[in-house]
Amino acid sequence: MTKPMRIVVLGLQGSGKTTLVKRLIKGNPHSVYDPLHEYGSQYNVGSFNIETFLTNVRISGPRIVVFEEASRYLGKHSPSRAALTYLDEHRHMDQHVMIVCRRPTQVHPDVIELANYLIVFNLPGANDKALLEAMACGLGDIVRELPEHEFVVVDEHRKVHLSPLPARVDPIRGAIHGKS
Repeated sequence: MTKPMRIVVLGLQGSGKTTLVKRLIKGNPHSVYDPLHEYGSQYNVGSFNIETFLTNVRISGPRIVVFEEASRYLGKHSPSRAALTYLDEHRHMDQHVMIVCRRPTQVHPDVIELANYLIVFNLPGANDKALLEAMACGLGDIVRELPEHEFVVVDEHRKVHLSPLPARVDPIRGAIHGKS
């Protein structure tokens, strides 16, 4: 059994965040908090408020829990206390968490700082660059220069991985699917 992980996926609208997350969770029991209804009706639980969703997640126990549009309820200045508590407790429930949002500057600092992996698509903003530079030297510049739909993976040691696509996500996919 692999240890539960927090994976944060960052990128602007249309960058490929949701498409990548769908590929990573495929084949595993999962629940998605999906305020924009991007995952279809089978996994769409975005009609609940976040507290109800988290209660259901604790009861049903999916292997992976995805939070789409996380800046809406894990925002920098007004995070949901229930969501922050869950992010602290999920590891005791043997659940992986994937947090999807546009910009690192829009979410509570704990969301970014406690992530095991960051998957970052192109982010051209100066504030995002500064925050990313503080995490890993050169990351802000690397991310600003990424082509459309490309991303980097930053591991829990804050090492940046620029290898070809499968090599970047295979360790993450293996961990959330229970493979070493």
